[in-house]
Amino acid sequence: MARSLFLRPLAIVYLIAFISLLLQVNVWAGIALLAGILPLSAAIGLYVLYLSLDTAGQVIPGTARRA
Repeated sequence: MARSLFLRPLAIVYLIAFISLLLQVNVWAGIALLAGILPLSAAIGLYVLYLSLDTAGQVIPGTARRA
């Protein structure tokens, strides 16, 4: 009972924080692209790099080895 009274509000705070961060990143990325600070090709390259690092440790269903 006490654990859920602590964890649920904490989860809500984290959700609000990540939504806020996502909005800020989208706004600043848009400003950087529009202002010409970051060329579109560099932005695409960074996004591809992010996706490759994000999926590096994930296991594709059905390909996991069994001991």
